[in-house]
Amino acid sequence: MKKIVLIFLSIVLSCNSNQAPDEELQYQLNVIESNAANLSLSDWDKIDSSINSIKTQFDANRANLTQAQIDSFNLKIGRYYALKIKHQVSEFKNVLKDTETQLKGAMQELLSDSISK
Repeated sequence: MKKIVLIFLSIVLSCNSNQAPDEELQYQLNVIESNAANLSLSDWDKIDSSINSIKTQFDANRANLTQAQIDSFNLKIGRYYALKIKHQVSEFKNVLKDTETQLKGAMQELLSDSISK
């Protein structure tokens, strides 16, 4: 399953789309939302690169856009950052759980009466 997600993600990210930045960003958000649980750190790096490219396209055309289009794009960028933060918080929770388990093991050993010599 992970291979399928990675292949799909690679195709999506490597596409040089003719879509408007707003549409391309929406497509990226849909991909992220449907695959968030399976994305690796490397996947997020690729997504960041793609989002930065989309933002560059948007900035280059910003003068030709209406305020409604600018607002729509900015809302989507905000959603992207929220999804990324949620992923990072989830990863941090996993690190904390691992640390808790390690501390329990250390405390059990430190509190035991037996010492091997």
